[in-house]
Amino acid sequence: MKKTVWIIIIILALLVSIIPWTYLSSIPQGFLEMKEVTTLKNPFWNIGFYTHIFSGSIAIAIGWIQFSKKVLKTKKPWHRTVGKTYVLTALSCSFAGLFIGFWASGGVFARLGFSTGAILFFTSTLLGYSYIRSGNVIHHQNMMRYSYAMCLGAVNLRLFMTILMLIFNDYDMVYAMISWLSWIPNLIIAYWINKKQASASRINELVLLKQ
Repeated sequence: MKKTVWIIIIILALLVSIIPWTYLSSIPQGFLEMKEVTTLKNPFWNIGFYTHIFSGSIAIAIGWIQFSKKVLKTKKPWHRTVGKTYVLTALSCSFAGLFIGFWASGGVFARLGFSTGAILFFTSTLLGYSYIRSGNVIHHQNMMRYSYAMCLGAVNLRLFMTILMLIFNDYDMVYAMISWLSWIPNLIIAYWINKKQASASRINELVLLKQ
């Protein structure tokens, strides 16, 4: 079951990582179709947008590799290299996401949702990197789970967008909803996994003490 879930996550992550490359077309498509012309012509917004989607594309495509126990045990240099690449792209993606969040469709509620998600993505990634630099492996793993959970918000965004548009058929309202739904469920799941891992560690410690 666990393996099946991971396979689904990896497939969805890889599929979503391809989407940004479709935006290289000169014809506005996807979310760009709903943007105002003035926003599309804003050079600062364009820099932020393309930094966000292309750095995010790399981050979501490689982030799952860091959770492979096999890679961690047998290919530590590879784990470090991929990890540094992930951190760099995740920080770029989240920072740019915070910047372009001020132009988000759906009003203040949507802007607040996307901005909050971006801040949490940036913070968890930075803390995860800081913890491993100081040798705190447990906190590093916890933060990186939060970080990749936030990164996978790109998957949630598209899934919820499709489902909710079929139900409500109101773009601005749905966009405001997914500004929160894209990352809150993932954050809750990451929290549950971290708590579960902590409980397992305490049980193992008690077993060792009794031996």
